Amino acid sequence: KVILSFENTESQLVKDTMPIDAAGVKKITTSVNASTLNVTGAGFFASTLGVQGAADITGGLGVTGAVTLRSTLGVTGAVTLSSALNVTGAGFFASTLGVQGNTDITGGLGVTGAATFSSSVTINGGLTLNSTLSLGGTFAVNNNTQSTSSTTGALTVLGGIGVSGNLNVGTGVGISSTVNSTSTT
Repeated sequence: KVILSFENTESQLVKDTMPIDAAGVKKITTSVNASTLNVTGAGFFASTLGVQGAADITGGLGVTGAVTLRSTLGVTGAVTLSSALNVTGAGFFASTLGVQGNTDITGGLGVTGAATFSSSVTINGGLTLNSTLSLGGTFAVNNNTQSTSSTTGALTVLGGIGVSGNLNVGTGVGISSTVNSTSTT
């Protein structure tokens, strides 16, 4: 037997001992207008369980079906999901978000702080940079489009190019303006 205790708003305490049916299920078949429901042991709800106030769960919570939250979910411990997490609104993380598998983003990705990539990054579409690009390693253009003017080729630059080291050209050099040199040799 399982002891259920109900307390209503008038502090009237009703205690009842309810038998477990042949299937081992404890059932409450009457409607109770109570402010507190204490269940010692497992509880089974065959229909909707509505909670209008806060629900404080000290142990584990196992849910077989869907859960709809109409307000904030506060979690102070770890959360493990065995399936997908679908978020239809904005998601905010106040600390680091760690992802061990792939992350597919079908919309845009906005990053307001610095981003660090510890491995290679592949971009299948265009890339637009609205600020300075600084490279700590070499810069290789793996395209062999030949240049026939100042606006064609594998690498085109709208402004000037400043080179502080050697400049080596493998094939012909075409210059469409004056060449200035400050070297005497």
